Amino acid sequence: MKIPSIIIKEDLDQEVRQFLRGLHHEQFPWLKNLISFTFPELVQSIKKSPDREEQLVRSFIIGYRKKHEEKIKQIIKESKLLLDSKSEEALISLANVMDYAWPENHPGYIIIPVILPHSPYGENIIYFSLLGSVFGNKKPHDVLFISIHEISHMILHTILKEDHAEQFASLNFHYLKEILAAVLMNQKPLKDTLGIKEYFGNDNLHEIYTLDGDEKVRISVFFQRLYEKLKYEKKKSFKEILSEMSQIIVSIKDELKEKKELWNKYSRKTLNGTIVPEGYDKPIKLPENQNAI
Repeated sequence: MKIPSIIIKEDLDQEVRQFLRGLHHEQFPWLKNLISFTFPELVQSIKKSPDREEQLVRSFIIGYRKKHEEKIKQIIKESKLLLDSKSEEALISLANVMDYAWPENHPGYIIIPVILPHSPYGENIIYFSLLGSVFGNKKPHDVLFISIHEISHMILHTILKEDHAEQFASLNFHYLKEILAAVLMNQKPLKDTLGIKEYFGNDNLHEIYTLDGDEKVRISVFFQRLYEKLKYEKKKSFKEILSEMSQIIVSIKDELKEKKELWNKYSRKTLNGTIVPEGYDKPIKLPENQNAI
C-alpha cells in the first residue's frame, strides 16, 4: 500500500487567505468570534479600515511571526522531526480503521503552519495552528495529531464522493466528519501512536450528548461504541459502518442544527470560560433501536 508523504511548507499568501476565510465564513460565524477573541487588535483595526482588510491581515501576520520568530522556528523544526519519525506509522493505522488505500498517484499532504487559532484544511493541505505552542499556556495538539484528524476528513470526503453521496448536506457532513475523527483516533494502535488518552473531538462536540439506553453520553462516545460494536463484533466494513452512522446523523439533523445555532451565538462566551449555553447539553433523543450497545 502506498503511504503518502506529509511535508511542511510555509506559505504567507495561503495563510492570509485562511484568515480572510475565517473572518467571513457564512456557515461557521463562530470562527470570526474565535479570531476576534484571540486577536482583538487585528479585528479592531479592520473595523476602522475595512477597505484595507487584506493588507492589515498580511501586516499583522508578518509582525506576529517576527515577534515570535525563534519560537516558531523551533516548533516547525520539532514538527518536522515528529512527522519523519511517526507519520508513516500513524497513516497505516488510520488506513486500517477506515479500510482505505491511497492511489499510487496520490500527491501527498502539505502542512502549512499558520498563526490562526484553528486548523482548517483544503484539498491535501492542512493549516497547522502554531498558537498553542507559541502561547505555551496549555499542551497543544501537535502536528501529527492535527494531520491525522484532518486527513481522516479528506479520506471520508473521498469515500463519500466515490459512493455518489451528493445528497449528504454540508451540515450533516460537518458533524459526521468531526464525530468520526474522534471515533477513529480513539482506536488502537492509532490512539497509542498519537499519545491519546481520551479524545472527544472538537470543542463544539464536548457538551453535545445523547442517550445510550438510559445513560447520558457524549455524542462522540456514543458513536465510538457503535463503531466498535459494528467493526469488532459484527465484522462490518467501514463503508457499512459509515452508512449506519450517516443515517443516524441525518435522522437528528434538526437537533444538530439547533446545537450549531447555539454554538454560533454563544461561542464567544464559551471561549471566555463561562457556562455552556442553556440547553446545549440537553441529550438528543435518537430514533428507536439506535442504541449503540
